[in-house]
Formats: sequence, C-alpha cells, structure tokens
Amino acid sequence: MNFDSNRNGEEMNDSKNAAGEVPGEEIFLKKLISYAAKTPLFREIISSLIPEILDIWAGSGRVKKAAANSLKKSIMGAFEKNGTAPPEKDFTELNELATVFIPLINRLARSGTEIIGQAASLNPEEKTRLAENIFHNIKSGDCGLALTSLLKIINDIHGVNPKFFSEQMRSSAGSLIKNTDFGELLETVENSREDVISFVQAAGEELWQYPAKAVCIFALVPELLNISMSVFSEVLKPVNNMSPDLLTDVVLSLLRSCDGRAAGEMINQSAEIVRKVHTGSALLGDMGSPALPLEAGRFLDEILDGADIPLILKSVSLLDEIREQADERLQESMSGNPDIVKEILRRKFRQRGASVRKWSRTLDLMEDLFSDEELAEELDLGLRETDPQEAAQSISNFAAMMNRVLEINPDILKNTVIQITDTLDPSALDEFAGHMAAALKPAALTVLPRFIRTFTELCTPDEKSDNYEEMNDALCGLRALILGNGGLK
Repeated sequence: MNFDSNRNGEEMNDSKNAAGEVPGEEIFLKKLISYAAKTPLFREIISSLIPEILDIWAGSGRVKKAAANSLKKSIMGAFEKNGTAPPEKDFTELNELATVFIPLINRLARSGTEIIGQAASLNPEEKTRLAENIFHNIKSGDCGLALTSLLKIINDIHGVNPKFFSEQMRSSAGSLIKNTDFGELLETVENSREDVISFVQAAGEELWQYPAKAVCIFALVPELLNISMSVFSEVLKPVNNMSPDLLTDVVLSLLRSCDGRAAGEMINQSAEIVRKVHTGSALLGDMGSPALPLEAGRFLDEILDGADIPLILKSVSLLDEIREQADERLQESMSGNPDIVKEILRRKFRQRGASVRKWSRTLDLMEDLFSDEELAEELDLGLRETDPQEAAQSISNFAAMMNRVLEINPDILKNTVIQITDTLDPSALDEFAGHMAAALKPAALTVLPRFIRTFTELCTPDEKSDNYEEMNDALCGLRALILGNGGLK
C-alpha cells in the first residue's frame, strides 16, 4: 500500500474549503475517537472522566444535577450495552487511520520539541523531578507489547513478500536518484571544499577562544573509551557465566549460521576487482610501465613535496625511542611476574615448533599431491621465480659498494669486529664450545664424515675448469697452513 503522505499532510493542514468541509485534523480526530471508543481502555477512561466532568458542569444547581445524573446513566448504559469486546480488525478504518496518522506524528514531534525547550529553562531540581515523573509514568510493558506487535506485523509481511519494504522504497529511491543531478552534487562538493575548510577554521578559532571547552572535547575521547570498555566488560560477564559446553555450542551455532558461500562470493568479487585493476593498469600505461604505479608514484611525490621530511624522520625516530622506552617499562613491570616471562619464553619455542610442524605438513602435502616429475617441474619454476641472476647481481653490487666505502674508511669493519671481540668473554665461549661439542658429538660422528667427504669433493680441482689453477693454489696454501702449524704430518 503506497500512500501519498505529502498530499495527505497538505489536506490536513488546509483550512475549511469553500464547501465548508471539516479540516483534515478534525477528520482524523473523529476517526481516532471512533476507533478508540471501541477499546476497553477508552471505555475505562471515559467511565471515570464523564462523571467528574458532569459533576463539575452541574455544580450546585439542582436542575443541572438531575440532568447530569440522567446523562451519566444514559452514557454509561450505552457503554455497557456495546460491551467491552475489542474492536474488530476493520481494514478500511485502519487504512484511513494510518493514512492520516503521519501528520499527527509530525505535530507531536514539534510539540515535543517545544516542551523540551521549555523544560530546558527549569532548574536542575525541577528537571530531575520532571524526568523522574516521566520515567515513572512510562509504561515499558506497553511499549514492549507495541514493539512486539510491530515486529509481528513486519514478520507477517515478510512471510507474504520477503522483499516488501525494499519494493516499497524502490520507487522512492528510484525517483530520488532519477531527479537528482549527481553532476551538480559533485560540483557542489568540489566547490564547497574551501567553504568547509573556512568554516572549520572559523569554528576552531571560536572554540579555542574558550580553551576549557576545547579541552572538554578532547577529554571526551578517553571517557568514551572508558565507557566502551566498561560496557563491553558488562556484556561479556553474563557470557562467562555460561558453562564451557553451552558457550561452545553457542559459538558453533553462530559459526554455522555464517554463510560460507556468501563469503566465498565476496572474496571472488574482490579478487576480480584486483585482477581488473591490474589488467586496466597495464592497458592504460605504456609498454612495461603500468599506469597504477605511475599514479601512485605521482601521489607519493606530491606528499613528499608538501611534507616536512626532516620533521617526519625525526618523529619516526622519536616513535622508535618511545617504543623502546615502553618495552623497557614493560620489562620492568614483568620483572615482578616471572610466570609471565616463563610463558613468553615458552610461547617463542611453541611458535618455532608450530613453524616446523607446518613445514613438515607442507612437505607431506606436496609429496601426496605431486609425483616426482611434478615436484621437479614446480621446483624448477619456483627457482626461476626467485630470479637468481638478479640475486647474484645484488650481491655483486653490495660487494662493490662496500669496497668503495672501505676504500674511503678502511677501519669501519675492523673497528666493529674489535668492539665485538673485546666484549666477548673467552672463558665463557670456551665453556660453551665444550658443552656444544659434547652435545653435538653423537650427531657429529654421523653427519661430519659425510660433510667432510662432500667438502673434499667440492675442493678437488677439475683440470678442465677455467679456475683450476686458482683452486689448486688455494689448496696448496691451506695445506701449507695446516702443516706449518703442525696440525697434519
């Protein structure tokens, strides 16, 4: 059912027309009273009000009193004759009431605004008493029943047509979109930039003329955070009162209610957007130069041109210092809680163990899914993706760069190594090496022979190699070093 509320509102706000018709609001009041008169609540109210009104009208006059008593009997008899059955569900009558009800709601809203404005002038004690009276007289049970009835209506409508509300609003939304010039909207937003900025600046200037008010605004942030944390804590309290099996069952029920297919479709659409952006970037850009990185680079250049780079770098350094101070303070706090430190240490080892198990499961999965030929092919493709030539070039470039640096300052590495060696405790190293040797010796007897044979094979010169002479000279130097120290005879 679509009702033209604007037309109805205009009709209700009009005065009597030339034909002398009753204004819309009076029509509504008559229909409302006619409908309400059929309800038990209305009869109860009228039954208590009419005698009081007639007594006030009659006063002390004997004739009026007699007339009032007669009217009382007639009115109350009429109510008793009609009974106290609830009103029938007359669609036409309800439809008319619903059609003219919206303007009344608007007028009630305006009246409520006026009342609130008048209440604002009261002193705090009067405001408190007024609020207490309002809350005391609000019948929350009736509100709950009304809400339940409304929800039932919505559910019944959805039972007939699950898309009812979207269909009813579609025409309005379509008309709104059709008649809105989005070009004008865009131009308005673009042209409003300086105006909005100027307004914010003016508001800020006015606000900071009263620093206490500005401070109060900033003070809202921690207070809102505190309230949010307290509310969230209170929400979790009854949850933690549930038994583990019941809580788990609730969580599992929520998980079962989640639509995995819808989540998969959302991921598919997101992935398709990424693919299209990548393809479009390649199509819009030049050969070997996609458009997206160029635009991102341009945007970054603009940021760097407008940013104070030294200040940013200093702030980053200060943030690192703050982080270090926070870590230091955290360690000081944990110094009195050895259980926390133990758990952190164990967690590190558990994470390493989980990584090892994950790697092991990955190897098992690869072995189950692929044949040896497929594994060889995938390994070949994977190694190609690492771009070994680029890696080798990077190593060469790093070595060349370090050579140039060391030519300028040869003591850089030397001083670093000296600082390390001078700080080391030789006795502790010797003791640790002894422990490591004792721990690794069983494995060394199994592993080292194979490593030594492999190392020997690697060091054996190949006469056909271009580096034969260089490798042979290196082995001669190693032999001379060992024999010179008396290591081998």
